[in-house]
Amino acid sequence: MKLLFENWRKYLTENLSKKEIEQAISDASFNSAQSSQHRWGRGQPIIDYTDTPDGRRYTATYPDGTENSDLWPSRESQPGEDLETFLKRVEEPIQFNLVEESLYYGTSTVFQEDIAENGIKSPSKWGNYGFAEENAMKIVEKHGGEPAVIQIPLSEFKDEHFLLDESDNATIIYTEDFHIFMEKQEKKLV
Repeated sequence: MKLLFENWRKYLTENLSKKEIEQAISDASFNSAQSSQHRWGRGQPIIDYTDTPDGRRYTATYPDGTENSDLWPSRESQPGEDLETFLKRVEEPIQFNLVEESLYYGTSTVFQEDIAENGIKSPSKWGNYGFAEENAMKIVEKHGGEPAVIQIPLSEFKDEHFLLDESDNATIIYTEDFHIFMEKQEKKLV
């Protein structure tokens, strides 16, 4: 009898209508990828859903302040995971593995010598590669040169000099000048 009720509950949750899914996403205070963007709350995950042969799949995408949404962090639902369970899991903040991660800084080759001699002046904005690449392009538009992205392992930073940019949760502000040894690397296609 217990198995019968569990299967019935699974059937009901897998067969939610679009309206019921949208309501559940809204009730959880998240954004739906299938609703109008003008209703989206800033900084909230965007929940999308698709029906597959293996059942309904949910995805939470976290806007990180960059324009290229393909590079934003995301979470996928587990096979058989219902919407309610997935939304509860999405409420938990994403924990980045900071032990192995690097931070990236975007600039232009115009500033290469100055950075090599004097370091990166504080306050400096650091983030993921997409963020740095976007910043590098903006700097090139304004000052010329070629885009340059500087990658630094997180272990090279002093934690006490980190601030989270309140206007953009994906950006970290480093509050101390950062001296580095720069060497030019060319991108290669694999």
